[in-house]
Amino acid sequence: MGLLDSAMQSDSEFTADTDQFGETVTYTRLAGTSTTPTVIIDRNPPTRDPSFGANTRTVDVWIPYDSGNTFGLSTRPSTGDKIAMKIDPADASTVDATYYSMISFDSAGWMVEFRL
Repeated sequence: MGLLDSAMQSDSEFTADTDQFGETVTYTRLAGTSTTPTVIIDRNPPTRDPSFGANTRTVDVWIPYDSGNTFGLSTRPSTGDKIAMKIDPADASTVDATYYSMISFDSAGWMVEFRL
């Protein structure tokens, strides 16, 4: 791992700070194991997906890389994974969103699309 990779991974912890834009979610792998990473969620307006018969809600989630699973994930997100997240950050109730696709990734983390 190079110097840039180390710097990006170190910086990823600060971008997932709950005092700023980060929020803690429950991340559940397909195998059933759970962790609570701090992520940044972009709650997009509902979009029309031609493969579905109704509107779907799409959220983009930035998940930081963390080798210890303390504030992020140690392995990349994959099909079958889910997150329990708030639709409204001010509300305590959560909903499950399912992994849909990988948007981008680098040594600092993953930008992932989830569908409600």
